[in-house]
Amino acid sequence: MAEETAATVEWNLKDAVEHRNPDIDPVYYDFRDWLMNYGFGYGPSSLGPDIELVMLMRFYTPEDCRNIMMMGRNDFFTDVAFAAKKGCTEEEAHETLMDLAHRANLYHEKRDGVDYYHTIPAAHGIYEFHGGEFEPGWVQGLYGTLGGGMLAQVYDAGVPFYRSVPCDTKVVHGEVPAEDDIFERLKDHRRFAVCNCQCLESSREYMGIKNCDHSLPICIQTDNMADFYLDDINAGLPADKPYAREISYEECVELLKGSVKNGFVLQTTFAEKTNEVICSCGVCHCGILQAFKMFPDGTAAPNISHYNLVHDPETCIKCGACAKRCPMQAITMDEETGYPVVDNTCVACGQCAMVCPKDARWLERKPEDQIVPLAENTWESYNIMEAYRRREQKLYDPAK
Repeated sequence: MAEETAATVEWNLKDAVEHRNPDIDPVYYDFRDWLMNYGFGYGPSSLGPDIELVMLMRFYTPEDCRNIMMMGRNDFFTDVAFAAKKGCTEEEAHETLMDLAHRANLYHEKRDGVDYYHTIPAAHGIYEFHGGEFEPGWVQGLYGTLGGGMLAQVYDAGVPFYRSVPCDTKVVHGEVPAEDDIFERLKDHRRFAVCNCQCLESSREYMGIKNCDHSLPICIQTDNMADFYLDDINAGLPADKPYAREISYEECVELLKGSVKNGFVLQTTFAEKTNEVICSCGVCHCGILQAFKMFPDGTAAPNISHYNLVHDPETCIKCGACAKRCPMQAITMDEETGYPVVDNTCVACGQCAMVCPKDARWLERKPEDQIVPLAENTWESYNIMEAYRRREQKLYDPAK
């Protein structure tokens, strides 16, 4: 029966790939295929024709798609480079690219007075950057795409986009390197922005999914990503309805401490030198954590944390506080022994150790040979994912 179901899904996906509605500009299918080969991918949905195109058609014109695909996925580029490819002046190139950036369709940052741009994946990218423009139509299309296959790809790319870091260094036995100490690393950043949790807002407000009473979850951006949210995305929105707001270092610390207090997982990008995006969520509403809950055996799963959770049965009093606290719903109390049992969806966030009254739970850093080196930055992590998927022949090839 399982084989029959798998075969049916495979057939549906193949049918979705080959299907092309003559009433839809073919460039949108080309753009979909282009996005499928980015990071952990995107791709057609097995749940129905053209579901995956809804978000793309909502925000990109056919000319936008052509301009985006012209520059490739892997490198930053300048006005000069785009002008050469497009065959236009640098001024025209700048106007085109900044328009895309202000419409949240292209990432932009400034270095030493020079504008640099980078194309963006479906997530973390198109979906998150348009979080201030939620509407039922495209959100439902995106959720159909997620349910139709995209979530399975998130943790099948060798390394994860987000990784879990200890919610507090006091739950770790041993030294915590700077890249794993979210609060210490915040001191290195120059600018901070915050916006609402896109997953919570879209699922609750536009999909009618209310499976928790959480109201605090927030998304934080730092440095260049904060610049992009505050200076570019906000520039394309009404002044009285900004997507993100700037906060101080002190406010950022307090917000994240509040997230820890509320029992959330702290996640940040799979990058060493920067934490461009910091997420604080629970599995009840976080798309990334839900993907891990559904597909904990994916190739990226072992790299979701640098830590292992340790339980000491000698001091455990079987109170169940850990099970009640777990933001991944990964802990149950064994009916026979009374001890807590952890399944394979634990992300080693440390929340259960925070509430253990007898300190019978803690985190220990994995041996170095079990830790995959972090990417330099978020964009490099996408390149690592793409390279892995290419090497393992997991990339979608429309020619086949």
